[in-house]
Amino acid sequence: MIVVSDSSPLISVAAIGRLELFQSIFSSLVIPQAVYDEIVAGKDRPGAQEISKVGWIQVTAVRNQHAVRRLMSSAHLHTGESEAIVLAGELKATHLILDDRAARKAAQRKRIPVMGTLGVLLLAKDLKLISAVEPCLRELLAAGKYVDPDIYRHILLKAREL
Repeated sequence: MIVVSDSSPLISVAAIGRLELFQSIFSSLVIPQAVYDEIVAGKDRPGAQEISKVGWIQVTAVRNQHAVRRLMSSAHLHTGESEAIVLAGELKATHLILDDRAARKAAQRKRIPVMGTLGVLLLAKDLKLISAVEPCLRELLAAGKYVDPDIYRHILLKAREL
């Protein structure tokens, strides 16, 4: 299984002290250089220190920089999102973990399977790594992360917590 992630899901899950969920679920994770730089350059960012030290996150360079620039231009995405999408395609990833709506749509147009932070939390509950999703959702909100109220409710329904 090859799983590629953008920065936002890693930062979000690290902000609530649950970065280990990624390792428990996926065993290893691949991130492009731009995502690594975005997380680790902000030393005060949640997950910055952990991500710079863990062995289960592999930093991989994107080969097709032209495709990255094209995505940035055509879909108006940031460098990290664009590199994550292109890298997922290059590696034929089984999952791409992204939260940004425009980036998710761009990945789906390329037929790359996408999952977000909340999908990771649902999977963690299904695997019995956490007992409930709602406390994690509340922690994300308390950490300043935005979750659309309709999506919040939908996730709780999927988790059978409503």
